[in-house]
Amino acid sequence: MVTQVHGPRRKQGMLVPLSLSQEAGFLFGVVYVFVGMLGFAIGVGQYAFHGKEGNKVIKLFSVNSLHNIVHLVVGALLLAGVVGGYLASRVINGLVGLVYLVIGILGWFVINTSLNVIALNNWDNVLHMASGLALLAAAGAPPPRARVETGFPESKAPAAHGH
Repeated sequence: MVTQVHGPRRKQGMLVPLSLSQEAGFLFGVVYVFVGMLGFAIGVGQYAFHGKEGNKVIKLFSVNSLHNIVHLVVGALLLAGVVGGYLASRVINGLVGLVYLVIGILGWFVINTSLNVIALNNWDNVLHMASGLALLAAAGAPPPRARVETGFPESKAPAAHGH
């Protein structure tokens, strides 16, 4: 009997493994939520809510309050995709990845204009493009492998590696 895996559900008291897409969504989701919180922690109110100027995170990346909110929302979306299962994580990773890739590319053209409302700088553009490409790659990851039920309890199942 083959068990299909569609998300982080329990089967006989054990968590079903996440797909690569879900793992990537979890990793990026946690990082973006953390960066959003860190951006608020390093100084709200020093700069306008939106605009070209912002606080530096890790001395490289420029953020303002609007940029921090975007990071929190994106992180929450990615984490929701993980909980939603394999297909949800693929769709959300793909959409967020595409948006981040486009923002990373367009960012080069808006850095010194009034269109730069989230305090983008060159490092932000590089990171957004890299994040976008990684999330797009994760969106194309195959589903988790189906588990084959052997009929043995896991503690008494024959070793898979032949020992």
